[in-house]
Amino acid sequence: MSVVRPDQLGYPTPCTEWTVGQLINHMLTGNLLFVSLATGAPLPNRTADHVGDDHVASFRDSLARLTSRLGLASHAASRRGSRQPDGGAPHPL
Repeated sequence: MSVVRPDQLGYPTPCTEWTVGQLINHMLTGNLLFVSLATGAPLPNRTADHVGDDHVASFRDSLARLTSRLGLASHAASRRGSRQPDGGAPHPL
């Protein structure tokens, strides 16, 4: 997530109907949806912009909320990063 610059949020993705920003918003909404399901809170508005002004902070916040609500280990794994589909070096979230 942190390798995506704000100016890239409008870039296209392989899913031609979605931009990078829309894809990030979809991922954020999914995290918030699982928080709602785990806690009984109202479901997130699936048409709202959950990215805001800082996509990295918004994603990390949603991930922290998800892991804390589900009783999962710290989201330290997000700081380690994730492997790329092509096997490339991990990038921090």
